[in-house]
Amino acid sequence: MESKRINALLIEDNPGDARLVQEMLSDVKEFSLSFKCSTRLSAALRSLREAPPDIILLDLSLPDAQGLESLGRLLSAAPGIPIIILTGLSDEKVAVEAIQKGAQDYLVKGRISGDLLAHAIPYAIERKQANELLRARARRQAVIAELGQRALSGMALPALMNEAVALVAKTLEVEYCKVLEPLPDGSALLLTAGVGWKEGLVGRATLGILENSQAAYTLACNGPVVVEDLETETRFNPVMLRDHGVVSGMSVLIPGQDYPHGVLGVHTKRRRTFGKEDVLFLQSIANVLAAAIERRKAEERIEHQAYHDALSGLPNRLLFEDRLSIAVAQARRGEEKLAVLLIDLDRFKVINDTLGHAIGDELLRGAAARFIGCVREGDTVARMGGDEFAVLLPQLDNDETAVQIAGRIASSLNPPFPLDGRALFVTASIGIALYPHAGGDAQTLLRHADIALYRAKEQGRNTLRCYCPSMNAKGFERLLLESALRQALEREEFLLHFQPQVNLKTGEIIGFEALVRWRRPEMGLISPAEFIPLAEETGLIIPIGEWILRAACAQNKAWQEAGFPSMRVAVNLSARQFHQDNFVETVRRVLKETPLDPSFLELELTESVLMGKEQSILSMLRELAAMGIHLSIDDFGTGYSSLAYLKRFPIEKLKVDQLFIHNMTTDPNDAVIARTVVAMAHSLRLKAIAEGVETEAQLAYLRSIGCDEMQGYLFSRPLPAEEATQLLIQKKGLSFAPDCSI
Repeated sequence: MESKRINALLIEDNPGDARLVQEMLSDVKEFSLSFKCSTRLSAALRSLREAPPDIILLDLSLPDAQGLESLGRLLSAAPGIPIIILTGLSDEKVAVEAIQKGAQDYLVKGRISGDLLAHAIPYAIERKQANELLRARARRQAVIAELGQRALSGMALPALMNEAVALVAKTLEVEYCKVLEPLPDGSALLLTAGVGWKEGLVGRATLGILENSQAAYTLACNGPVVVEDLETETRFNPVMLRDHGVVSGMSVLIPGQDYPHGVLGVHTKRRRTFGKEDVLFLQSIANVLAAAIERRKAEERIEHQAYHDALSGLPNRLLFEDRLSIAVAQARRGEEKLAVLLIDLDRFKVINDTLGHAIGDELLRGAAARFIGCVREGDTVARMGGDEFAVLLPQLDNDETAVQIAGRIASSLNPPFPLDGRALFVTASIGIALYPHAGGDAQTLLRHADIALYRAKEQGRNTLRCYCPSMNAKGFERLLLESALRQALEREEFLLHFQPQVNLKTGEIIGFEALVRWRRPEMGLISPAEFIPLAEETGLIIPIGEWILRAACAQNKAWQEAGFPSMRVAVNLSARQFHQDNFVETVRRVLKETPLDPSFLELELTESVLMGKEQSILSMLRELAAMGIHLSIDDFGTGYSSLAYLKRFPIEKLKVDQLFIHNMTTDPNDAVIARTVVAMAHSLRLKAIAEGVETEAQLAYLRSIGCDEMQGYLFSRPLPAEEATQLLIQKKGLSFAPDCSI
């Protein structure tokens, strides 16, 4: 086996001592020693520049240098080469000082042997290399720590990357260093930061990802790639060698949580072997960059979450108001127009409560996507919360443009939304506030757009309204109404009226429908049409609905205790009330407290109440029916009719809506609908009751088609409890003309 070759520079002015040292080492088997001798320090320094040795053997007594002066000059000229001092001076103090200055060993002539020298030389080389490695590691750790500190201090990422490539190039003593980041589509690599590259390359996607590019290979291997000689390396494209003169290089990944953020690489024009320490250093720098990139992405996510709606991805109220304030300032300076649109999805609460929040969320996302498709580039569509959206339209040429865009938004909802196997039809109400007519600042515009939105809802929904000053008075009235409504329960301002329900075969009263009225001080009775929608919107329908249920049950119990024949009282339920988690328990508690037998309570549900999670609704209805409560469908045929639920749900009665009753004696279509509903009810073994009966002709037709029951002004309007009691006392019934009997 060939022994290791060591090149030594012997600096000795005494030829005899020089010869003796060479003879001592001539028989060494562990390594082969090649000597070059210098008798003067100046000559030795020239030799160091021409051909650096592996080790220096130094005598401290030279013609042109004495003592430790020569050691200091050699260490300055060749700091990486180990030095062993060979001297005739046995001075412990000098020896210690020499070692402290950097000598690897201090040997006294006359006390050394060939074996001692043979051991000292490789040991000195190894120790010097180890020390140099430790110092290099320390320097590199300092560089890593410095870069990490700058990253933690919040240095901007581009500046941090530029700092990183500069530090790496200096530390590793290479001509080129680069950071490459993949473009989002993966088609190319962007030279984000670099040292040594031609002007104009940094910041450009000039390096395509090719199968034989070193960067792509690094990404594919998911690890470091080291190239010692591009002239002989066949795996990679020779473009780097041809265009930049690069011979050697290495690349490491900038790791990411889900995928690499890029590649950090170095290149040199001279052939060089990059070792493990080099790779570890480069990877450490890449890790610092990775942490900075992840931190930036986290900050971007946090900032996005702070200013965007998580469900739809649209700007949220905070960002919308900020953009609106900026747009108003720009419009004021440029004397421009802008518009604010507020959009509410009609009946969204019913959809959300009945079909479930998952369907509601999908509907909101679908609506958001359609709204975005209706606006111009530079406009803002935001979700303000719930089912309310907002649109900012800056730099308008005229007011008509805002109305046209609002119309497009409304029309975008015309196609049904395919959700959970059903086609869902949705409309929207839109309020518009135009700058500068509707306000000169962001908050005023939003407030006035909200007032216009409320007017759109009030006027039948599925419409749009532009703000005008007269709307303010109506808005104030609404606030007063809401405030009074909140106090009405405490002040006991609600009361019930009862409309009799009559058997169409016997003419006898067989029950009552309980209808709420609000006796507002100094204003008299207020119709439910004026306050029930507001109660639904504000959630007050929950306590009001419970009061209605309790009052109706209590009145029916009072009639029974007064000795009147037992009969049912029907109570209407809202969707919001029915879908309360504790609704069944509330009904059970009210019946227990009144106390009324459940068989004398009838609950009327609209078709919209029955929309939603079928199993949950079926379970609730069965639980109510099991208690003995009677269930009926109110306003049948006016909502989302489904014959399937009539079969599955424990329904006992269908109520034909007065919409069909009103014209059925003059409109053949309404007559057919009324007859069909009654026939269908009977075929399903259900009873049919008609509401809103006002004429003898209507009564006659209903009896002719076999309708079971009726209620309406023909027999009686809704009455206070005292007047309804008088009907019972008088045993008033409905009389039929002889030719109309059935």
